[in-house]
Amino acid sequence: NVLFSFLGSREMRTVALAMFKKEFNKGDDILVQNGIGDALYVLQNGSADILKEGQKVFLKTPGTAVGELELMYDSPCAATVRVITDGPVTTWVLDRDTYRNLVMGTAIRRREEYSEHLEKIPLFESLSHYEKMQVADALSNDEWEQGDKIIRFDEEGEWMYIILEGDVEVIGRKDGEPAHICDFTAGDYIGELEFLNNHRTVADVVAKGFVRTAKLNRRHFEMCLGPVKDVLKRNATNPKYQYYQEVLDAAEKSSTAGGPPPAGAANTAG
Repeated sequence: NVLFSFLGSREMRTVALAMFKKEFNKGDDILVQNGIGDALYVLQNGSADILKEGQKVFLKTPGTAVGELELMYDSPCAATVRVITDGPVTTWVLDRDTYRNLVMGTAIRRREEYSEHLEKIPLFESLSHYEKMQVADALSNDEWEQGDKIIRFDEEGEWMYIILEGDVEVIGRKDGEPAHICDFTAGDYIGELEFLNNHRTVADVVAKGFVRTAKLNRRHFEMCLGPVKDVLKRNATNPKYQYYQEVLDAAEKSSTAGGPPPAGAANTAG
């Protein structure tokens, strides 16, 4: 559901615990067009017609929800939702105040967590507080289970991941065969060299149990703050990022000249 798409499994459990049960009978209106819509209803069983100006436009079935837009935007109900199933129809309800408290609280806590991690990443050390907040807002949360591949070998490297929780294994290639390179844990970040140099990934990164990450897309980053190479120029005194800058400059010159990318860009490990 769009209301909860950014929540993790733990936050979703909190939402589920905050919902309460409400039953309707055939012919009852869960929502009334132009009426007040101050709650989300999830149908556990039964069906309901969506009516606009008295005309059926859609059918809601078990597992679907009604009232999302009204809950999000504090607007009158766009349609009437009428139960058409015999017998009690059970819905699970989340009211607006609870939703706002849960979502706002989650958003604030997540931004604080992301900001704390961004402070520790050298790439972002030259950003202002406002710019770091922009980056924090651009991060999205993912959860992984044992054996999941967070990064796959030889794919386009457009994401950088911050490990918020758990451990991962980096599996590179030696003589064409998979080989253990190293492990990373909470607080580390992966995929940053591919993110910086815009080259293909040089290893698999595999979850060693439950892992939670925050990821940043290169294109989104550049939409917010401009080209990565311009951000790196602010870190001119850091030898590590001087090298990155040289690689990016060489790649740009090679691209302009129509030649192949520099070898350094293809051989740098993330």
